[in-house]
Formats: sequence, structure tokens, C-alpha cells
Amino acid sequence: FGAKTGSDLSAPVKPYPWRIKGIVPLNETLLIDGPSRSGKTFEVVDMSMHLCMAKPTFAGRKVIPCGVVYLAYEGVSGFENRVRAYLQHHGYKQTDLHSFAWLTKPPNLFSDEEKIEELVNEINQLASRFTLPLGVLVIDTHNASTRGASEVKSEEIGKIMNHHDMLAERTGATPWIVGHTNSEGKHRGNEQFFNRIEAAIRVE
Repeated sequence: FGAKTGSDLSAPVKPYPWRIKGIVPLNETLLIDGPSRSGKTFEVVDMSMHLCMAKPTFAGRKVIPCGVVYLAYEGVSGFENRVRAYLQHHGYKQTDLHSFAWLTKPPNLFSDEEKIEELVNEINQLASRFTLPLGVLVIDTHNASTRGASEVKSEEIGKIMNHHDMLAERTGATPWIVGHTNSEGKHRGNEQFFNRIEAAIRVE
């Protein structure tokens, strides 16, 4: 069960691994939340493009490049327009997206485990054609990917988190989950969801 003792502390200190130094952990689930229309997707797309195009830094912070699969489950046509606009604004070509793909049909990460297996297979097939190894799986948004699930029932949130872990294990990609805040400015729904995640970015 992964026991450790004091003797393990004699090993050299390992630096904390970052995907974007000081902002995004390398191998830990990330939550990006905020109110509607706060720019969550805009920010996540920008970070994703820095990774999949192997840009050296994001906001002055060192980046570890990787492939990205984006589960774009809200505003699909708008998402494609965002990607087109990003390429146009920065002077990139479609071929520069050699390690980026997006999916548009939610498999329901709450209730249908067979669909999750199909999703894993499709993600791995896409990633096999990437130039960079797959490293990030964006789920935008949590609600859209888990239709029919309760936001407050602990057993349902636990099941969803287990499915996130399954996706991570079988694709080798770290989940970035986009969510919403409530009227009080806190993460919307069961606190178990927030508490089980290593790092969170709030977009306001």
C-alpha cells in the first residue's frame, strides 16, 4: 500500500513536477472554475495551445510541452471559432495543430462505463497521430460531461472522480476539469469534488 519510513527521507529531495511552472502540476488533476462568461475556456485554450505548439513559456513560466485532447462539450461551434481565431491572431497554420484534437459528443462520464471505454480508445487513437506525447485531457465542462448526475450527492461525485482517474490511467493524460462557481463565488456543488483535486485556478 505504498508505505514509507524515515529512512526514505535520506533520498535526495525531488522538485515538484510542473506542467506550467508554478501554475499547473504535471501529473495532478487541475480544476479551472469561475462564473459564466468569465473567460475560462479562453484561458484554457490559450494554455493548451502553448503546450501543444511547444512554446517555451506561458505568462513567463516554463512549459513542459505535450499533446492535448480537448473535450469541448459546451458551445461546440463557438469553440471551433475560438481555435480559428487563435490561429489567425498568432499567425499559425492548421498544420501547427499537430498535437491537438477536440471531441464534441459527450459520452456521459457519470453513468455509462462502456462509453468511457470507447472514449479512451478514441483518445488513444487520436494521440497516436500526434507529434508530441499526449499529456493533458481537458473536460469542458464538468456539468456537460456528466449529464443526469447530481452536483451534491457524494456517491455520484465519487463515481465521476473515479471515472476521471480511469481516463487518466488509460490515456496517460492529466485531466483539466472546467467547472462553474456559485453565487457566493465558491466551486458549485459537492465540496468533495474540490477537495480531491490537487490544484485549482479561478478565473474571474
